[in-house]
Amino acid sequence: CNHELQTVLMSGSTLSNTTDKELQKLFGLLANSASEAIGSLIGRELILEPAELSLTTGDKLLQSLSTSHAAVRGSLGQSDSDSSFLTLVEIADARVMSGMIMMTPDEIIEQNRDQGTLENEELAAFGELGNVLCAGLGDTLREAVPNVDIRLRDHALIAPGEDSSELLPSGPLACCRLEIKVGDYPGGAAFFVLDQATAEAWNKGPLAGASPDSGAAEDDPDNLNGAPVRGIVNSYGT
Repeated sequence: CNHELQTVLMSGSTLSNTTDKELQKLFGLLANSASEAIGSLIGRELILEPAELSLTTGDKLLQSLSTSHAAVRGSLGQSDSDSSFLTLVEIADARVMSGMIMMTPDEIIEQNRDQGTLENEELAAFGELGNVLCAGLGDTLREAVPNVDIRLRDHALIAPGEDSSELLPSGPLACCRLEIKVGDYPGGAAFFVLDQATAEAWNKGPLAGASPDSGAAEDDPDNLNGAPVRGIVNSYGT
C-alpha cells in the first residue's frame, strides 16, 4: 500500500531537500506533537514517521488512496474561509484509536479493525481525537510560525477518489506522507495536507519539485525523513 501511494504522489512532484528543509523540520515537529497528544489520549505508544514530502493536488491524492481515511480539518485562523490543515489517517487506524478512546476491549477492537468504516459513536470519538490533535499541533505552530494557530473545524471520512465533504483544499497542495503505528497493531499510512501557498510561507521560501529519482541526502542531519517520533502518556518525543 505504501509503495502504491508513493508512486502516485511522486507522479505529482516530490520535493527536493535543498528547497524544503524548513517545512521538513516543521512537519517533523508537528508529527512529534501529534504523536504525544494522541498517545496521551489513547494511553498507547504511537509512532509517526515522516516518509515523504511532495506537491500534489486533491484529485491526485484521492486517486492514490487504496482505502478510506478519517480526516481532521483544522482552520488556521478565526474564519472557516482561512487556510486549513488536514490530517488523514487510514480507516483501520482510526477505528483502533476511536475504540481506545471509547475503552473498547482489545479483542473487540481487533475484530472490528478492518470493517472499513466508522460507526456513529466511533466517528464522534474520532472528533474528540481531532480536538486533542489540533490542540497539540497548535502548541507547535504558535512557537514556530508567527500569528498562526489551529482550531478544529470539522472531521469526516474521505474515500478513494471521493471527498464528499469537500475537506481538501483546491489548487496545489503540499502533502507529507507519514507512516503510523498504533500500539502493537500493524502500521499504516497517514498524511498532513495544506495548500502550497501556506506551505511555502511556513517554508520561508518556494518549494521546487524534483524528479522521483533525485534521492535524499541521507547524511544531512537536518533531514527528518525516516526519523521516527513517538508519543505516549510518558513522552517518547525526540
